[in-house]
Amino acid sequence: MPHSAGNLLIRAAFRHQANYRIAQILEALGPLLRLPIQAWVRASPTPPGQWRRGLLIGADHIGDVLCRTSALPDLAAATPGCAWSYLASRPANELLETNPFLDRVVVLKRELHKTKAAELRALMKGCDAVICYDLIGTHRLLAIACAAQAPNRIAFAHKGFSWLATRPLPLLYPSPYASTFRDMVAEIAGRPLSAEPRPLVYPTSEDESLAREAFSRLGQGPGVPVLACSIFTRQGSGGYPPELYIETVRRVQAQARVHAVFLASTAERKPLESLLEGSGLDYSVVTGLPLRSLHCFLRQCQAAFAMDSGVRHLANAAAIPVVFTRNWEMHPVEAGPYLATETAVPLRSLFNGASPPSGSASTFDPAGAAQQIREALEKKP
Repeated sequence: MPHSAGNLLIRAAFRHQANYRIAQILEALGPLLRLPIQAWVRASPTPPGQWRRGLLIGADHIGDVLCRTSALPDLAAATPGCAWSYLASRPANELLETNPFLDRVVVLKRELHKTKAAELRALMKGCDAVICYDLIGTHRLLAIACAAQAPNRIAFAHKGFSWLATRPLPLLYPSPYASTFRDMVAEIAGRPLSAEPRPLVYPTSEDESLAREAFSRLGQGPGVPVLACSIFTRQGSGGYPPELYIETVRRVQAQARVHAVFLASTAERKPLESLLEGSGLDYSVVTGLPLRSLHCFLRQCQAAFAMDSGVRHLANAAAIPVVFTRNWEMHPVEAGPYLATETAVPLRSLFNGASPPSGSASTFDPAGAAQQIREALEKKP
């Protein structure tokens, strides 16, 4: 039976009061809006134990995908007869292809929000269950799932459109992004999840071999700690100047013997080398490693220093200490730490110590960040 969604709306999820009011009106009309959908879909919702074919769909950047992996064993246990497919674009699909709890990984030709509705509908057709774990574009995905006649449609209803779902779920707000899918799976399973929210990666022997070769090329002796660094992000705003990260690493190396490895994609190599030229750092640059190999590479490092990017979450999967800078435009809890092994760098507002208003700038103190990194380096033997 559908949940009552009257108390599922979250005012903070709406930028404009008018949109919130519209959502309230639509939720009040939900019982009527649900009737034509039920008539079109025809099939009734079924218990998770009866699902045979399911689809996972939502934000599919590297970090988004990694943060969902810790809950996949529990999802499989709660739906023992269901073959789960996962939609992901490149390169995040690499992290799912060896996952034993997935039957299939569907590689999208473009990012999810750019994928045409007809293509997504074809992928949903014949599914017993579609889990829309996205927190922003949920209504679009649910509407497509309705068009595909999926009898079980699961999604959060914090922004409304609960009448498009057969199981609209409450969103705990605020909470780390990494925990939202876990909360969703816990609702489906009817119990708390059994493990910590550490991302899970399943490398092959070839992945391990590539990582060992890359690490050996660093030429560092066994007594020299290696700090993995990532100073680029795909996020379009809310970041920090790369020079701040370089200055932070310089301060770390001024106090201790540490070799810095700057990680980047092949396309980022030239701009990265230009930034590092003349920096005086003891560093190497590693680019082009496949993601599962990069995960294996990180396991050999003592700690990681990164923007809130895919490398942060890969380092969390590698179970090494992580010091990261969160996107200052995001909620500090949602974009904050989700594991005891990671630490967020405190932000310094450019507005006299006040929280930076939307659209403003924030920065961090390299000296303080360097101290956090030195403490992190001491945690891993």
